[in-house]
Amino acid sequence: MIFSNNPEVIAIGKDYLIIVSLFYLLFSTIFVYNGLLRCAGATLIPMLTTLFSLWLVRLPLAVFLSRFMGEMRIWWFIPIAWFFGTIGAMLYYKFAKYMTKN
Repeated sequence: MIFSNNPEVIAIGKDYLIIVSLFYLLFSTIFVYNGLLRCAGATLIPMLTTLFSLWLVRLPLAVFLSRFMGEMRIWWFIPIAWFFGTIGAMLYYKFAKYMTKN
């Protein structure tokens, strides 16, 4: 309500905040893993997991599925993308040999 008095805009903002705020722990997890990897010198992987989760998961799902689910469901694709980015960063952190580089 700070930015608009329009009830439709307020309802959309409320939906966004409710859905996305439920997954901020997941969002913080991807930041931690990406930070650990960058600190260890593996800077390419955090960039790739972020690009993958944004451009290959979130946007295509939002564009394609919004036709069937409606525009308000787009907010769900944000935490879905965070999930895939987190999984990618966690797997690389756990299994890659980035710490053995000379």
